[in-house]
Amino acid sequence: MSIFADESPALAERELPPRDSSLAAPDVPGRPRALARLWHHREARRIRAFLLAGGLSAAVTLAVTAAFTDLARWPFVAAAVLATELGILVNFSVNDRMTFRDLPGHRRGLPLRLARFHLTCATGQSLILLLSVLLHDAAHWRTLPAQALPIGVVTAVNFALHRFWTYRGAAR
Repeated sequence: MSIFADESPALAERELPPRDSSLAAPDVPGRPRALARLWHHREARRIRAFLLAGGLSAAVTLAVTAAFTDLARWPFVAAAVLATELGILVNFSVNDRMTFRDLPGHRRGLPLRLARFHLTCATGQSLILLLSVLLHDAAHWRTLPAQALPIGVVTAVNFALHRFWTYRGAAR
C-alpha cells in the first residue's frame, strides 16, 4: 500500500514532454530522464513549493520583527510574536494555495485547515526551540549549527505532518 493512498489515481505524476533529440546532449541511458521524471513528480513539486513558502514566511517574519523592533521601537518579544504569527499566516496562505491544494484534506473548511496548520507550526517551533537549547546549552554546540540542524530536521517533520495530517483525507 502506498503512503499516498489518500490520493485519487487522477493525481498521477505529470507526463514529461517528448524528448527533442536534436537539442539533447548524449547521456547515460535512462539516467537523465529518470532525474527529470523525479524533478517533475508531484511530490517533488510539492516539496519545492513548501520550501518556497517557508522561505517567504521566514523573510516576512524577519522583516516585520526588524521593522517593529528597530523602527517602531516595540519590545523585541512583542515584535517577534506578531511577526511569527504573520509569517505563519503567509506560510499557510501559500501552502494552502500552492502546495497542498490537490490533497483531499483541502476540502475541509478554511477554519479547520488553518487550526490544524497552526497546531503543526506550534509543534514545529517548540521542537526547534527544544532541540536548539539542548544542542547549544547541553551539548555546547556553537549557535548557528545548534539552530540550523533543528530547523532542517523540523522542516522535514513539518512537511510530513502537513502532508499526512493537516491535509490528509477524512477517516474512512
